[in-house]
Amino acid sequence: MTTMVHALAEREQRFGLQVMCEAGGLSNATIIERL
Repeated sequence: MTTMVHALAEREQRFGLQVMCEAGGLSNATIIERL
């Protein structure tokens, strides 16, 4: 997540999406907005 926040600042982007695969066919997603 820290890498994504730094990449957003470096590229002057506003939104970032981070996803993570979990066991049993589940997944986790987080959307970050840089204010």
